[in-house]
Amino acid sequence: MAQTVNKAHGLDISKYQLSFSQALNPPRPIQYITQRSGYAKKSDEKFIEFLPAMRESQDDFGTIIGQYHYYSTGVDVNEQIKFLQSQIAVAKSEGVNVRYLWWDYEKYYNNLNRNSYNDLVYAMDKIPGETGLKTFMYCNQDIWNTALEPFGTAHRKMPFAYAAYYWYPTPNREPVLPKNCDHYDWWQYEITGKYSVISTAGKGQDYGSGHANLDLSIYNGTLEKMYTDLGIEEEQPTPPPNDNLVEIDQLAEQISDLATQIRTLTK
Repeated sequence: MAQTVNKAHGLDISKYQLSFSQALNPPRPIQYITQRSGYAKKSDEKFIEFLPAMRESQDDFGTIIGQYHYYSTGVDVNEQIKFLQSQIAVAKSEGVNVRYLWWDYEKYYNNLNRNSYNDLVYAMDKIPGETGLKTFMYCNQDIWNTALEPFGTAHRKMPFAYAAYYWYPTPNREPVLPKNCDHYDWWQYEITGKYSVISTAGKGQDYGSGHANLDLSIYNGTLEKMYTDLGIEEEQPTPPPNDNLVEIDQLAEQISDLATQIRTLTK
């Protein structure tokens, strides 16, 4: 089984975290943070409030900061791209250097169809040119199968941030990819707090969040590769030591395998 513990590890935040200040010694590393900039043409309710924390993470911890935008079928795609650009500018005015983007493509509050698929293709082509930032399409397996595959093939080659949670999640695995998908760049593998009975990842508060639930993810490569892929040229920070990560993930993997065996026996 492939080992992923040497891959860059981080999290994403939005208004649902309530508050955030990066923890000094989290259970798993925080090497990047993806902050929700907003949705449609509305700023995330905690976007401005969290910017000082993003600057602190960037300056004091060397954390890479990105943003994600929740796409809406109710607003013209060009207007949403302009809005995203304005949020990047707001972050920059507060001393936060945005290094990458996620375009969040989901069903909630949306009517995903061929038109929205065309918006996605358009946005993923236009945004990197407009912002100079590598942009990743974010979705889960259900969206891939029901709202992408029926309408084309362009999504198969897009940089991909993949949401796929296991019942007993651990980054010490590789994700099961959707049909006709041969790569991933990010894997959002867990929501802390949601699997608190089994998970060894801790809860959101252990990472500096004001809420127990917090999305954790890995980048499909080392921190050094992430710097290279995102075109970040300045000196790379030395990540804080986390000697327990390998041991914790090995334990989580054993628990996951045991749970699988139990489910098989009880069928």
